[in-house]
Amino acid sequence: LASSAKSVHAVAQQLGISDKRLAEWKRRAELEDQLQDKDVRQEMAPLKREVKRLRMERDISRKAAAFFARENDQGGQGQRQGHGPQAPLVFPRR
Repeated sequence: LASSAKSVHAVAQQLGISDKRLAEWKRRAELEDQLQDKDVRQEMAPLKREVKRLRMERDISRKAAAFFARENDQGGQGQRQGHGPQAPLVFPRR
């Protein structure tokens, strides 16, 4: 019915059932769809939070790797030439 241009009456006649019965089936199917949508949203909420946390961890790892690569390129001196001491890495708390 949802993807058909036919009316409830036409489909009910084609199936050999009453309009009332088909309308009830349609209503139940729509309610089930709504419940499934709600369940999916509830399942997705913690997954979205985890994706956000994992992206943050990935970004921190990338920054740390770049920092240590620069340190290594400078011979492990801990300071850049012409600049003072480098600021320590600050990692956000969870």
